[in-house]
Amino acid sequence: MKIFLAVCLLAVFFGASSAVVTRYVCEHSRISINCGNHKINVLCAAYGRSVPYSTRCAYSTTTPPDLSCIAQTSISKVNQLCDGKSSCSVDASNSVFGDPCVYTYKYLQVTYECVLN
Repeated sequence: MKIFLAVCLLAVFFGASSAVVTRYVCEHSRISINCGNHKINVLCAAYGRSVPYSTRCAYSTTTPPDLSCIAQTSISKVNQLCDGKSSCSVDASNSVFGDPCVYTYKYLQVTYECVLN
């Protein structure tokens, strides 16, 4: 997972030519992206968990979360739904990405930029 996150960071650092936006939504929520007259260029996407509950998407449980899970389908699913479009919505759910870590409350993080048509 650390390699995946490093690749995302490099893609964002070297691939972005305009304002880069990173947003996240908690599991069972929906992220909506709108670039107006521009097109969405997805730089990175991750559905899973890599930080504690206290840091992002707080959740009350006695079971510690798995902090090393990212759905392998994250970037391909978000690209399919958003890349090249002016707007899109993606559900942060196991039904979209699969369940990379059972019994762990997850979130979807998307890094993108709005580019000229």
